[in-house]
Amino acid sequence: MKIKYIFKNLIVLFAILGISSTFMPWVHYPNVDISLYGYQGDGILTGVIFSFIFLYVVFSFKKKNFSKLISFILGGLGLLMAIISFFKKQNLTLAVFLIVVAFISSCSSSHKFPVEYGPNKNYNISLITESSTVVSLSGDQQRIAQVAQNGVSFPMEIENSSLLNVTVNTGELDNSNNYPAKIYYTQGHNILSTNGEQTKEVNPFSGLVVHGVYDSDQNFSIQTAENFQLDEYLKEEIRKSMNDLQLILSFPNEGMQIGDQFIDTKPMDLPLVGLEKANLTIFSTYILKEIENNKAYFDIEQTVELTDNGTKNEIDMFGSGEGNVEYDVKNTVISSFKNDIFIELNLSVNAVLVNSKSNVKTHYKVTAFL
Repeated sequence: MKIKYIFKNLIVLFAILGISSTFMPWVHYPNVDISLYGYQGDGILTGVIFSFIFLYVVFSFKKKNFSKLISFILGGLGLLMAIISFFKKQNLTLAVFLIVVAFISSCSSSHKFPVEYGPNKNYNISLITESSTVVSLSGDQQRIAQVAQNGVSFPMEIENSSLLNVTVNTGELDNSNNYPAKIYYTQGHNILSTNGEQTKEVNPFSGLVVHGVYDSDQNFSIQTAENFQLDEYLKEEIRKSMNDLQLILSFPNEGMQIGDQFIDTKPMDLPLVGLEKANLTIFSTYILKEIENNKAYFDIEQTVELTDNGTKNEIDMFGSGEGNVEYDVKNTVISSFKNDIFIELNLSVNAVLVNSKSNVKTHYKVTAFL
């Protein structure tokens, strides 16, 4: 059972106890043999409040999520009743379980995770991707020898790493809820190594400075560019680049509670040494583990499936991965994203079996400061 349902069931239990206490004797006077029942005093008020809590929580089972505002109200009411009960010294046990109600109600509130840049802030963004692939051949030795005559030796070891560093500086918010931004592509490169032979390419955007404006929907309008000739092609490439950097992960619009999860899918193309290209889909399950010190922490569980290999050749594949996400609640950005994916494919081509084993690691980091 998910943690959120345990919280809700506990709240229902405490609400029933609270309603019941309204009709139970709170004080007994033995000299005159008279009992004072809850509904003859403050119990009417507590009974009404507990009834509201009970009805709201039962109704929320269908809605799956608490309203954050109402959850805080319930927590505040529970805490208020606990304080009243304690200072009146009528029933310390009642005070204890009312404090528990207040705590559980606060813990059960739902949270949203918008990914947004804000005005008057600075962001340092880093994206590092590393992959290693080993390709081996088996089967018809004559055909394998023909491949080797083209200067390709097996097993083939391919390593690739890419780095992109970007700084975003935003300005004052205007009357239309827009604000200017300046984007610096400070550093970027791609390093490819095949059987020890290394080539390095500088990212074509290195040194680019872009001036533009963010609107209230986080759409970025490009105005000018430094060190580059700005045309429609460059504008589109910059938009794609910024979208990939800012929205490396999209959270659901509805609120989440501890233990909740959602699934995100992304396509992936995997070249197979110039022979074929496998079209894959990565299914990532994100699980909200905890929220502490203005940070939300998610675990990632991933599977990889072959969607369309674009060829008549038979491909068998296996893929899985794991990772974690750190979300900065205060600055509304994904402050850290790490994952590690393993993929193995077997491709049969003209009596030759091609085996490819790949490991892909991604580390994305955002630091926000004034």
